Amino acid sequence: MKEKTFLIIMFFILVVALSKIVVGVGVCTLDKFDYHPGETAVFSCSCNIPNEENQDGFIVFQNSTGFILQNNSANSGPCRTSFFTGSYTFLVGQNFTGNATFSLYGNGTGTPINWGGAGDVTSDDFNVSGGNILDCVITNITSSSINLGDVGSVKICVEDGITGNKLVHVSCQAEGYDIHGFPLIFEPYGPLETSRISGSGGEVGFQRLMNEIFWDVSTTYLFEFHCHCLDNESDEACYDETTGNKVGFKSCTAQTPLVTSNLDYRDVDKSLLPVIFVIVFTSVFFLFAGFTTPKLGFKVASIGVGIIELIILSFIIWINRDSNTIISILRMNFYILLTLGFGIGFIGLIFFVIRIMNPSDDLTGEGDDKKWSKK
Repeated sequence: MKEKTFLIIMFFILVVALSKIVVGVGVCTLDKFDYHPGETAVFSCSCNIPNEENQDGFIVFQNSTGFILQNNSANSGPCRTSFFTGSYTFLVGQNFTGNATFSLYGNGTGTPINWGGAGDVTSDDFNVSGGNILDCVITNITSSSINLGDVGSVKICVEDGITGNKLVHVSCQAEGYDIHGFPLIFEPYGPLETSRISGSGGEVGFQRLMNEIFWDVSTTYLFEFHCHCLDNESDEACYDETTGNKVGFKSCTAQTPLVTSNLDYRDVDKSLLPVIFVIVFTSVFFLFAGFTTPKLGFKVASIGVGIIELIILSFIIWINRDSNTIISILRMNFYILLTLGFGIGFIGLIFFVIRIMNPSDDLTGEGDDKKWSKK
């Protein structure tokens, strides 16, 4: 009986111990398999356990013969929350197969420390070949510095997959993904615009205020672009910029890493207590001044400003709860108070100068009564 009880206890201990073991999975993948000359391959990696983070290695692109196309040093960094990536642009005329690898050495061999688990994937294959008649190509992806709370922008160029000529009137969309592969945003999104349209030079621009609370500083996200042209009879037909002819149906996709800086200008999800304190103090000050001053003009103006400050406070709280920035409201409030303060102060200074020049004057009017009563 004791032996049976002991075995049961040991079994439960073993189950609990096994449940605490986390299987590490580090995964590296290319954004797609088939590429055309001129396209850029993006190799992105992520992980799910701490000991796979901050490990040194190389991201190596090589063809099937083992020839090294590119090797750059890499570090897995905080790969549980942020991608680490490498990219290679295939040259015009290239036609081969190969792979991209996160390796320990620059020749593509060896496994980075702690990346040798059963579930780890450190390499992915690609194929480079000429385009077909249905292909377009997304090239020259460039982006601004991405500061949270500020406007970020990305520009791409769309070309014909065969001729390489720029395409005009291409419809494009973009979406952003986090480290878990979940979509975060779609651009454009809303009841009006459903896509961005390429102009001269095949250029398409995307712009967004990076103000949502789910963005993190110093983090790499993946942005994916999808572009298409419908057939020549459609309103969404596209044109070859060189020949001016319609090009028929086209479709293409591409990815790019989007890295946020360490700067965060957002005020969303931050404490409102300093803002509330300043506005309440300002409102109380003007209300007190309004109720105590004997002059009707100053009374009305001061009480009005105090009430306006309370209205602005309620508006700021509503905007903040709706996850929008309150910077523009605070800036407007500052300039209003600056204008009013300068005006009131200037008028007060005039009265003060008049009183110094004529000490017998009393701004409340009582001096006149006393003067006439003496007479």
